Order: sequence, then structure tokens, then C-alpha cells
Amino acid sequence: MDRLVFFTDAIVAIAATLLVLPLVDEAATFFRQDPPPPTSDFLSDIGPSLVAFAISFAVIVRLWSVHHRLFASVVALDPALVALNMLWAFTIVFLPLPTEITAISGNHDRTAVALYIGTMLASCLVMFAIEVHLRRTPDLVTSPPPLVPIVAVTLLFAAALVLGVLVVSYLPLLLLLFSGLLGRLLAGREAASAATDDG
Repeated sequence: MDRLVFFTDAIVAIAATLLVLPLVDEAATFFRQDPPPPTSDFLSDIGPSLVAFAISFAVIVRLWSVHHRLFASVVALDPALVALNMLWAFTIVFLPLPTEITAISGNHDRTAVALYIGTMLASCLVMFAIEVHLRRTPDLVTSPPPLVPIVAVTLLFAAALVLGVLVVSYLPLLLLLFSGLLGRLLAGREAASAATDDG
């Protein structure tokens, strides 16, 4: 169990580091000019790249924190859980590629938007599958994980993907700011439904 978690943590750390490497390469190329241009010019030029980097880093950190909390309750493994975890790790490792494509293409490429937000949605869907699997195999965990938080985030990523492709923009990702609110609404509906069933 510990080896799987440590391995996954290492993958996440490497993926997060890879996000910044294109910016480092751009800086090395930019400041080789003679005389070196002002740093403000460089920051202006890489503005879209910085935004893509910041969003992707925040998403990776958020998804890792969900993974960390989830696996804190896991006490045993089965082949399905290992396979799902590796698939989740793949989505994280893949994210630097659409991040770089996004930085280059900007808000003008519908396919780039779909690939970028779609990769994040895929990661959430795999995490949802992991939680469903753990709920169906309770001997693997100390307590079954709640589905509401990951469902809320997944729904918002799906909405952001649809809207982002329609308007060719990454701004719909701001919908994720409402994940807490949506989570509370879904939890309230779930509690009300459970109360009705008990009654």
C-alpha cells in the first residue's frame, strides 16, 4: 500500500515540475539576446503560458489532495484498484502536454480547449471510479468514501468542457470556484433523500 502511494506521489511531483520546464526554456532563449531585453517584456510575452501553468498546477494540487485523503483510508489493494490508480496517474502525467499546447495556441483553438479541460475531466472521472470501487469493496477501506465532493467537481469540469468548447475559452474553468457550494447542495439533496427513504 505504501509503495503504491509513494510511487503515485512521485508521479504527481514530477508532473507538477514538468509544467514549469517550458517556461524555463523560454526564459533561457529570451535572455540570450544581446543586449538582454527587460524582464517585463519577457513576463508580458509569456503571460498566456503563466496562466496555463498556474491553472494546471492548481488542478494537479487539488486532485492530489483528493487522492491523498482518499488513500489515507485504504488498508488493502486489489488489481482493479491498482489499475485505476495507474490510470489516474496517467491523466496527471499527460496534463503538461495540453498545458503546453494551451500556452502556445491561446484562446483560439477549440481542440486545444477540449484536450486541456477534457484531460482534467478524465482525471476526475477516474477518481470517481476509484471511489465507487472502494464503496463496492468495503474491505479495502476503513470507511467508505463520500461521493458528493468528487461528483460536484466532476460535474463542474463537464460543464466547463462543454462551455469551453462552445465559446472557445478557458474561462469556464472558473466554475470550479463553486465546487464547495455545489457539493453542499448535493449533500443536502442526498440527506433529504435518505430521510425520505427512512420515513
